Amino acid sequence: MGDIQLKKKIGDNMEYLKKNTLRLKMLVSELVSCDLLSFDQADIILEQENHLTMHEKLYSFLMEEANPSGITKLMKALRSSGNSHIAELLLDK
Repeated sequence: MGDIQLKKKIGDNMEYLKKNTLRLKMLVSELVSCDLLSFDQADIILEQENHLTMHEKLYSFLMEEANPSGITKLMKALRSSGNSHIAELLLDK
């Protein structure tokens, strides 16, 4: 792979990571507004180094608080924060 192709691939990957991080931040905000996460939990998630560890923290907090009445709110929060692909994956399970 040439230098130009490698630089483009790295640039594309960085753009993808930025979009994922932004979507995840929007999701955290939406979950706080739906009372599915506390402000303290949101701060802990947003302080993580990257979107992968952010996802891990978010998942652990949501599993701690999992209850049937929160599922509808969670699906709405996923869709309105640009994370509908996650909602679709959850519905398939």
